[in-house]
Amino acid sequence: MRLRISVIAALLFLIAPSAGAVKFPDVPATYAHSRAVERLSDMSVIGGNPDGTFRPHDPVNRAAILKMLYQAAKKSPERVGGCFSDVEQGSWYELYVCDAAVNGYVQGYTGADGKKSFKPAQPVTRAEAIKMTLVIMGIPEANLNMDVGMMYGDVASTDWHARFVHTALANKILPISGQEGPNLKPGQILERGEAAAYIWNAVEATRTLPASSSSASGEPTKSEEAASSAASEIEKRAAAALRTIAQEDAALKRIEASTKNVAMPFSDKGTFDGKTPYSYVFRVSDITTVEILGTINDWTMGGMNCRLYLLGRSGFSQEYYLGFEDGKNCTIRAALSPGNWRLELTPKMLAPPFIVTAKIIKGDGNDGFAQAAVLPLGQVRTEELGENDLEDWFTFTVPRDAKTAEIGGREMTLSVASTLRPGCIIYPLADVDVYGFRSPDCEHKYVYPPGTYMVAIRHAQPFTIRQSYTLQIK
Repeated sequence: MRLRISVIAALLFLIAPSAGAVKFPDVPATYAHSRAVERLSDMSVIGGNPDGTFRPHDPVNRAAILKMLYQAAKKSPERVGGCFSDVEQGSWYELYVCDAAVNGYVQGYTGADGKKSFKPAQPVTRAEAIKMTLVIMGIPEANLNMDVGMMYGDVASTDWHARFVHTALANKILPISGQEGPNLKPGQILERGEAAAYIWNAVEATRTLPASSSSASGEPTKSEEAASSAASEIEKRAAAALRTIAQEDAALKRIEASTKNVAMPFSDKGTFDGKTPYSYVFRVSDITTVEILGTINDWTMGGMNCRLYLLGRSGFSQEYYLGFEDGKNCTIRAALSPGNWRLELTPKMLAPPFIVTAKIIKGDGNDGFAQAAVLPLGQVRTEELGENDLEDWFTFTVPRDAKTAEIGGREMTLSVASTLRPGCIIYPLADVDVYGFRSPDCEHKYVYPPGTYMVAIRHAQPFTIRQSYTLQIK
């Protein structure tokens, strides 16, 4: 293990050239994150491989990103060790991992035998990288009352990483190019180029923070050094753990206080606690078409966002629906698959009163994942969104064959033609290997990996008129 991680580190990140010396042949000026790669190379935060390349689409492991972040934040790890069972003594990453553990930047994993591990060679996910970036760069958690919406459909307020994603959005660390779509895909493996973008955006963000908020702008003061030397390792571990527990407990209490279990149909009213989302959990036993309307009950208080998630065994599933916002209202009309659902309402201003109603309706038979019509590859399909028919749903499959195996998928464009420009969202399902796969948009060419996709065609305003469109993927 030690040899493997050492080789990975040497080849991927630790061959840092002198400042200003790098021009990677595989990072052209047209590459989305070329500026971030160049700036971090100038800072000697990242380096290339022995062959002079950067390999921007290769994954980043958990140990490597820690070192990058420490260098970007100008932090020097203290000489502590013995923090995790799989962090080998004397390894290049030991000081970084153990210092991060002492300071509460990372918690690691607890095995069935009770031992704590860090998994240094494991590729880091987007969510993990966002958290590490914020806490190591010293960027304080954003106030949930700030006017920053949670733009990703697959990040709910109850997710452990939601507050870090919110903070990254508030500080313009997110979105980066290629992650502007409706989904963040928080569990997806982070690429080297994406890691550079996260870190460079964080460096930029620290320049606008008060000096007391960030430790990234310089070396520790004498008072900070004195306080650090006076505190024992145990005291620092305890303080970091208590801070984390207190933050998580406070967030959970706010969420639990604003969550209700209900039965369909239902209606309710209340007042938001600041900008904390209000949630309703309910169950449907069969495919059920519902209409949900949330309204801010004060004309001076802005609107709201609304989302509906199917709950899976390990949290949220891939089936979810984004609401249509219209002034003070947010509406969802969708055919729901059987299971437990969570409706989440989020205000755009502080503590407005609201009303929500949910009823069962009769749809047109094409209102959700469970009713999606098959869209054969290459064929043109003409459809119509009726009055107040908010979405049509389609599904297509990219086959696994010799052709897709050769290039990793099939290069195609999903086109929608209409005079009113309807919205279009593409959802890769569980059988799609999304590693390295950019969030797809309609009207853009992509190499679609083999697997199943859902497509939502969303009614353009005004919703009260019929809207014809043609749809084709080829």
